[in-house]
Amino acid sequence: ARTAAGKASEEEQKQLLEMYKALAEQKAPKGDADSWDEKTEALVVAVQGVIDDNEGAGAKLTKAANCGSCHGAHKPKKN
Repeated sequence: ARTAAGKASEEEQKQLLEMYKALAEQKAPKGDADSWDEKTEALVVAVQGVIDDNEGAGAKLTKAANCGSCHGAHKPKKN
């Protein structure tokens, strides 16, 4: 949220980018692999847009970081 709102430091933005890149390299724990790739790539692209100061990047990051849509499709249920 801080990054999307333009309140994160440059270091925080870079850390978030690295975390999303690492997430994108993982296999989907559940659900469709293409969906996983699409959702995680959108996160990476959106954070890079914020770092590059692209117009509307914060809104794109907020949309891409919709936890519910990703978790609903890919997060395994706890036993």
